[in-house]
Amino acid sequence: MIEVKDIKYAYTKEDVALKGVSFTIPENSWVSIIGHNGSGKSTISKLIVGLIEAQSGEIYVDDIKLDQKTANDIRKKVGIVFQNPDNQFVGVDVEHDIAFGLENFQIEHDKMHELVKEFATKVGMIDKLTREPHSLSGGEKQRVAIAGILSLNQKYVILDEATSMLDPEGVEDVVKLIEILRKDYNKTIITITHDLKLASHSDNVIVLKDGKVILNGTPEEVFKEEEILKSSNLTLPFTLELYNNFLHDEYLSNNKELNDILWELHLQR
Repeated sequence: MIEVKDIKYAYTKEDVALKGVSFTIPENSWVSIIGHNGSGKSTISKLIVGLIEAQSGEIYVDDIKLDQKTANDIRKKVGIVFQNPDNQFVGVDVEHDIAFGLENFQIEHDKMHELVKEFATKVGMIDKLTREPHSLSGGEKQRVAIAGILSLNQKYVILDEATSMLDPEGVEDVVKLIEILRKDYNKTIITITHDLKLASHSDNVIVLKDGKVILNGTPEEVFKEEEILKSSNLTLPFTLELYNNFLHDEYLSNNKELNDILWELHLQR
C-alpha cells in the first residue's frame, strides 16, 4: 500500500504544486490521478519514486517511509513509465532496452535472457526484439518500457501520462495490458492522466485542482460531479455526459440494471 500524508511541494514561492495532499493507494488496485495541466498530478508521481523530495508531509510504501536513506529500496518496488517513451529508451534495440535494468541488478546472463523473452511476450513485443527505437510506434515504445518494469518485478507501476501520445486503439491496448498486470502479476497501477475515458476503467479516481484533492472515489461517484470536473477544465467524453444525463432522470437513476448497462456501454466505446 502507498500512503501519501499531507504532502506539500513548491518549485518556487510563486509555483506551489501541492498544498497538503493526502490519499491511499491499496495493493492490487488501479488508481487514476487526474487533473488539468498544473494541477500537481505529475509532481505526485515524481515524489512517490523519490525523484524529488517533499518540503513537508510523508510518503510510505509498504510501511517504509520514503526518505534519502530508503529511496533506492523504494525504487525497487515502484517503477514509472513517463509520457514520452523516447526519454526512457536506453538500449540500441528492444531486447537491450528490456535487459538494461536487469544488467544493473547483475542478473545472471541466462536468467536475464529468459526474463526478457518472458516479458517481451507478455507485452506483445517478442517478434520485435531486434527492432531499433526509431522504427517503433509510440504504443510499442510504451510496451517496451512496461516490459522493463515487469522484468524488475516492481510491485507498483506508475504510468505518467503514458497514453497521451497514443491513438484510441493504442489506449485500449494499454487498458488491456493493465488488466494483465493486475490479474497475472498482482501489480498495483497508478495512472497519472487528464483522460477521463482512461480513468473510467480504474477502481478509484483522485481529482487534483490547484495542488489539492477535490474529489476521491470510484469512477461512477467522481464522474457524477460534472460541474466540479468542468471547473477543473476536465472535459467529459460524450458517453459520460450521456450517462450523467440519465442519472438526472428520477426513474432512470433508480434503475440499477439500466445504469450498469449504460456504464458498460461507456467503457466499451
